[in-house]
Amino acid sequence: MVDALLNAAAMEKGDFTLKKEAADLHEIIRGAVRKFDQITGRGNGKINLELNAPDYFIYCDPFHTGNIFTNLIDNAIKYNNTGTVITITTSNCANYIIVTVDDNGIGIPKEHLGNIFETFYRVESGNIQSVRGNGIGLSYSKKIVEAQEGTISVESESGKGSRFEIHFPVKKQYGSEN
Repeated sequence: MVDALLNAAAMEKGDFTLKKEAADLHEIIRGAVRKFDQITGRGNGKINLELNAPDYFIYCDPFHTGNIFTNLIDNAIKYNNTGTVITITTSNCANYIIVTVDDNGIGIPKEHLGNIFETFYRVESGNIQSVRGNGIGLSYSKKIVEAQEGTISVESESGKGSRFEIHFPVKKQYGSEN
């Protein structure tokens, strides 16, 4: 939590530097998923990977990019009152790789969607009592995506889960071959 707060403060002040390099986004996603093997291995959820994008190398900070997916998976597990099912899909469109993270969780009420990427903003968790958090994860994720020339958006409805969509420029856009 202390690291998250320090990173959030540094980002707000503009004192944050990413260590960008050419990286395999599919491997970054797989690494984030592996962090949840113990949870999913006990039958407490399932993560489906449909990593179909033929162009999946991006120019990014692999550590912080992995944290984006760790945050989204963690939220999907925390905000679920049934068996969690998460599907992460990649595809390409023009010079971008598109990553979608779909879940079957409790969803986000429409009136909160415009605020969920704000630092310290938290949506009431309804009947899920054990949800802990500090309202930094989605704000941090958005800042990291945007610092890497990408975009992140969300579609959600109460009781019907959430879908996060992230667009990253593929590496070849930077003048390098795949």
